[in-house]
Amino acid sequence: MEKYKYLLFFTWYALFVTTPTAGNSSMKKIAQSKMQFIKISPSARAAALGDAFTSYAGDLNAIFYNPAGMAFVEGTGVVFNNNSWIAEISHLSGVFCYNKDALGTFTFSFISMDYGEFERTIVDEHAWVGYQNLGAFSIMEYALGLGYARKITNRLSLGGQLKYLYQNLGDIQSFAYIGTEFEEHKTSTFKDNALAFDFGTYYDTEIKGITISMAMQNFANQPLPLIFRYGMSVKLHEVFFPGAENNALRLSGDILQSKDYGDGYQFGLEYALYEQYFLRTGYKITSATEEDFSFGAGTNLMLKGLKIQIDYSYSKFGVLKDINRLSFGIRF
Repeated sequence: MEKYKYLLFFTWYALFVTTPTAGNSSMKKIAQSKMQFIKISPSARAAALGDAFTSYAGDLNAIFYNPAGMAFVEGTGVVFNNNSWIAEISHLSGVFCYNKDALGTFTFSFISMDYGEFERTIVDEHAWVGYQNLGAFSIMEYALGLGYARKITNRLSLGGQLKYLYQNLGDIQSFAYIGTEFEEHKTSTFKDNALAFDFGTYYDTEIKGITISMAMQNFANQPLPLIFRYGMSVKLHEVFFPGAENNALRLSGDILQSKDYGDGYQFGLEYALYEQYFLRTGYKITSATEEDFSFGAGTNLMLKGLKIQIDYSYSKFGVLKDINRLSFGIRF
């Protein structure tokens, strides 16, 4: 077992210490990207693991972290995610996938943001309250994705996803003041759309459950939040307690290099009892978010030939309201 401990140590060292980081430049240009909603983590399972999910394969939500992981999804499946984001914002997402064996796995995914309604006003010094109310308006943001993943060997897979992103931040009305009345001058609508591409690789070493992966997200010819993810996971029970398959323990870690905020580090730990009941925890080290600790649980059930997966996560969000996520998936 000693040789595996040394292999584990040197692999983690190579991944987390010697990987070149985006922060090597003396001058970093950050916070210059649009479509920020695509950075929010959809999956309850992934969020519970601190989003250290790049090296996980076979999960229906893998498309949001590393498309190559979809190659190991069996059969046909669908999953829906409900994320109660900060400020009472609703973040909904889902995935439909179809595995056609030798042809690979085909996926359709979506993300939708619901911010609720906002009150539109303009300054009016002559009004009793100092402004005029012009009615309510809403913001619309969504992403649609078509993905494909395929096993190159039984240990190596590649995957990609093409995404259409849309954003409508509403419109504003500019007024010219004439005498004692406002006269409408101009209405400007703030809409935007973009095409982006995700790509990933996944490799299972078949040595003590060690998997290594890499993914690139949101590659486009527009200023989107480009992210590089380097991930690794290991089954600790195979390293330290061989044969304890009914009590599995998996440790995962990701390095994130982002155009928006530099580097980030994410870690997750998942305990599985008979691969049916799960407890999870994670931690993030990054300047990009108030999130740090996360916790969660899940279960896999069989009901009339259907494989049902239910996951829940709770993430601490610093000075902001904490986040709850729920995922519900079915495979058949």
